[in-house]
Amino acid sequence: MDNNKKWLIGMGIVLIVIAGTLLFRSIKLGKIDYVIPGVPYVGMHNHVGKNEVVAGDSVPAVFSLLEYWNPEKNDYTKTNSLLSNGGGFISEKVVMDFFNKVGYVARSVHLENDELGKYLNGEMKTPLLVFLPITASQPKEDLYYPAMVIIGVKETENKIIVHDFWLGNNYEISFAELDQRWEFRKSDERRNYIIAQPQGLKVNLAAINTRKIEAYPQRTVTMEKIEEMIKDYAIGFGLNIQNLNSQALDYFLKVEKNTNFEKYLPPYFKVYTYFFIASEYLKIGNVKLATVYAQKSVDTNHDLNKSFNDWPGLEYDGSLGEVNSPWIILGDVYLENKDYQKAKELYQRALRILPDKDVANKLRMVETALSQAK
Repeated sequence: MDNNKKWLIGMGIVLIVIAGTLLFRSIKLGKIDYVIPGVPYVGMHNHVGKNEVVAGDSVPAVFSLLEYWNPEKNDYTKTNSLLSNGGGFISEKVVMDFFNKVGYVARSVHLENDELGKYLNGEMKTPLLVFLPITASQPKEDLYYPAMVIIGVKETENKIIVHDFWLGNNYEISFAELDQRWEFRKSDERRNYIIAQPQGLKVNLAAINTRKIEAYPQRTVTMEKIEEMIKDYAIGFGLNIQNLNSQALDYFLKVEKNTNFEKYLPPYFKVYTYFFIASEYLKIGNVKLATVYAQKSVDTNHDLNKSFNDWPGLEYDGSLGEVNSPWIILGDVYLENKDYQKAKELYQRALRILPDKDVANKLRMVETALSQAK
């Protein structure tokens, strides 16, 4: 083979490699990698607002969308009141009805992973709201599916980017894990996302394009260090609501035994971890251990309005920096032991922190028992 032929063959190979590289790049560039700017994170991290902001997932997700489309024109307390009116889990239907009542166009849309970019792109800039289990390893009987806001997609990496109430802002979930989480939902519910857009979408999108939007804050050390604890806490929270008490207890005990518990879990969640452990022990009849953990909850219940590491403190109307739940569970323990005077004092302490109809009823009950004993 003469040198000319060798040269031509060599050039041909080079051209094939270049063409293949360009083809690969064109395919990759055809995928959507986009994060919608300016979607506020509302949740248990970096929160702004009173302690009700960390009390559940659905209202923060809804409020995040309201604030994205119409910043600083919404009232969290009112939104919470309207959505939480019935108690228990807040369903997709309740959320869509709410959006439609307050002037948005909300609907459920079925989207495969490669279709998420229809809304998560630079033209539509529409966040998606979805209800899915906290992890792919959540017990099947736990029907607690927290709401999260999808703010972006990285198709070249097979990931979505979300604001997750429990796990923080800019949290990444792989398509593979997303698929596994969808398996928890009924077959006719899988891959159904809530789209909530204002009427006059073009006008609102034009307004968004004129905003000065800062980059999303970096994820904090606390978000990373407490991730496994918070997953267990959230699963236990769901099991507790469904009265699956022994299973809930197992998950809250896992939180307490985590090696990062003392150093990284914010005091607010320590208080409630002890509270839930005490509550579950009381429900299954172990009053002795319920007393131990109720007292731990009370002893930890202070200075919750102060920051802890890089986790912000909670805002309160008063200066107590405490919540009422520990006093209630300790009162319940003394009530179980028929120590009505001590239960009365504890319920009164709880009511001084926050008015509560159930606690007021318990207080009347122990006062009646005390008067009858005279």
